[in-house]
Amino acid sequence: MDGVIRSFSLLFLLFFTPKTGTAQCDPFFPKPLSARPANYEIYVTLDDHNKTIEATQTIRFSNQSPVPLRELRMYLYLNAFKNTESTFLKGTAQIFGQSFLNRKQNEWGWVDIEKIEQEGGGDLSTQMRFVQPDDGNKADQSVVEVSLDKPILPGETGVFHLKWRAQMPKTIARAGYSKDFYLFCHWFPQLGVFEQNTSGNWAWNCHQFHRHTEFYADFGVYDVHITADKKFVMGASGCLVSEKINSNGTTTRHFHVEDVIDFAWSVYPHFTVQEEQWQNVQIRLLIAPEHAYLGPRYLHALKFALEYLDKHVGKYPYPSITVVDPPFHGLRSGLMEYPTLITVGTFYGMPSNIRVTESLVVHEFVHQYFMGMVASNEKEEAWLDEGIVTYFEDRIIDAAFGEKQSLVDVFGYRFDNRELTRLEYTTMANPREGTVARPGWDFTDANFKALIYSKTATALRTVEALIGTEKMDQIIQTYFERWKFRHPKGGDFMAVLKEGLSTGVDRLGCIDQSGYSNGRSSL
Repeated sequence: MDGVIRSFSLLFLLFFTPKTGTAQCDPFFPKPLSARPANYEIYVTLDDHNKTIEATQTIRFSNQSPVPLRELRMYLYLNAFKNTESTFLKGTAQIFGQSFLNRKQNEWGWVDIEKIEQEGGGDLSTQMRFVQPDDGNKADQSVVEVSLDKPILPGETGVFHLKWRAQMPKTIARAGYSKDFYLFCHWFPQLGVFEQNTSGNWAWNCHQFHRHTEFYADFGVYDVHITADKKFVMGASGCLVSEKINSNGTTTRHFHVEDVIDFAWSVYPHFTVQEEQWQNVQIRLLIAPEHAYLGPRYLHALKFALEYLDKHVGKYPYPSITVVDPPFHGLRSGLMEYPTLITVGTFYGMPSNIRVTESLVVHEFVHQYFMGMVASNEKEEAWLDEGIVTYFEDRIIDAAFGEKQSLVDVFGYRFDNRELTRLEYTTMANPREGTVARPGWDFTDANFKALIYSKTATALRTVEALIGTEKMDQIIQTYFERWKFRHPKGGDFMAVLKEGLSTGVDRLGCIDQSGYSNGRSSL
């Protein structure tokens, strides 16, 4: 009932609030696509001068388990950029080729929950503590646990009101600012996933922030009200439902998105905006002006990917997709996926016969399917999204631009996306270095991409070559339809694969099931 009331309230605001802009797209689904256990309403203000944000936030969490919930666990991932002792930064001197050792104090980042209250339970602020479930690093503050005075019983919904503030870091790994460009990802206190663990017990799956791990969160509805200087052009997950110009020179924009696992946003005063439509999907490209001439390349590749995935995997259900192309100085914020918003990256003068630009936008968009809708655990089994995504990236780029030439076609020197993927794996010093089905923190900088992305994609391509593209599509479509808006594990994918093969997966010779234990694969 709360969701119905909120929807009517939002529609009222959309049509009757003064100084309100027209909605970009319709963000309201006739009926939920997911179970929606975790729902967020956030009011956030950006202080551009001090590089800080202040926010109030309401979390509505529905306990869909059979056990009482006595504590919350939340990601506080901006704390990974608090100092060099966090688990994310410890043991390395640079990220993305950039040293962070000589930073000024105000160039680090952090997030601080100043107050948290439970409706019907009181103030919980003194009952917060940082926990380190993965490595015991007491200096790491990327996960917080909050003990509840009043447990959330099965079938009940707990409502929590937070007041918090954050210092945005100068960009280290995507989140943060570069001059007057900002990307806000991993930026708010967010619940982990309350689920059964490998022992069969219900517990929070809420890992610390590691260098080789990304998302794992539950589906829900997000209402985010963002106030920032009116100079900024803004992009965000979901649809813009209202825009109000304030008397103090700021603008407040309200975005709404449903049945997603996260929310991201970006601002930059100099973005140019290019928009197109594909069926009922609004495509909005925010691109640095020096890259604007590359806009048609992004849009062509993205529309081709939408068409291809619609035919070979399933329907894209969201009304929008926003693409953020940062200025060159903000490139370390690019090349990443968030629900209904992706970041890409290029530079001035990118030749049309070198299609890295297209390859990147396609890769990040495919994540809307594998990560966004089929929300596997990227921390524990990254191959389930990165590997499948790379497999489809190869297929899409090769279909769009031609095999043997899709990626590079320069003076007779040609190769395609799939060939590059295969080479990344087969040219490893030791291609048998390890299985891909293991937690992200078990990989090194040297072997992560070759194994997680390229080995998995190459194995899937081998399966396709043995059984045919039509049969492979049937298997992927079954996996997508069965597990969309849920949290599959490696064993679930392998079960669908085996089910779809009349000859039995063990006869293929490229996937060994013997390593399966508690849903993990030895792919």
